[in-house]
Amino acid sequence: MRAVLSFLIFNLFLLLLAEWQIARQRSLASPSHQTGRWFYLAVVSKSLASCAFILFFYLYSATLDAFGYGILAALICSLLGDILLLPKQNHLAFKFGIGAFALAHIAYSVAFFPLVTVSISLILLAAINLLFAALIFRWLGQHLSGGFRWLVPGYLLIIGVMVTLGGTISLAGYSVWLGIGSLLFAISDVFVARNRFVSPGLINRLVGLPLYYCGQIMIAYGAIIHLQTE
Repeated sequence: MRAVLSFLIFNLFLLLLAEWQIARQRSLASPSHQTGRWFYLAVVSKSLASCAFILFFYLYSATLDAFGYGILAALICSLLGDILLLPKQNHLAFKFGIGAFALAHIAYSVAFFPLVTVSISLILLAAINLLFAALIFRWLGQHLSGGFRWLVPGYLLIIGVMVTLGGTISLAGYSVWLGIGSLLFAISDVFVARNRFVSPGLINRLVGLPLYYCGQIMIAYGAIIHLQTE
């Protein structure tokens, strides 16, 4: 387990280094081939880091059931989304990438849903997440145009459902990592939106990427614990 986590952390470090160098060279108007070399490093390191959380879950989980396959599907969709978001100025790739992440959130929700029971926690978390989704949309709304005016609220709703279900099952006695990981995954999406619609900048990736990978590995670890205790 430590070997896979070390592999992920190493590639995350390379990814952040590449992103920093790309931003630095663009600010200095360096030759394009210099930026290109760092971009290739970002592509490879991000792909390997994302493969690592899939490998982590697959190697250390027990026999997969419907819950396990839902988690695995979410991780694979996330890998696809990571790859599609690599091109910085490709709007079509960005839309498909967001679509892949929407499928990942849906797959997590489908996996969590059978573990949920109606409770005060479910109602409170749903209300809190609905409020936060509304506040985030109010913040983003003035920066949106075209199809994003209806895509973004739909995406926020999907995220809110995942965070609500993940938090509810954690409070009900299942692994706390499922709830924490879901929340970190959602927060990382906020930095993606900030970078795309509000204020592009390196800080969004330096903060958002570690949150994203921490969230994914926490969900995977929480799912492993659940599968081992069934």
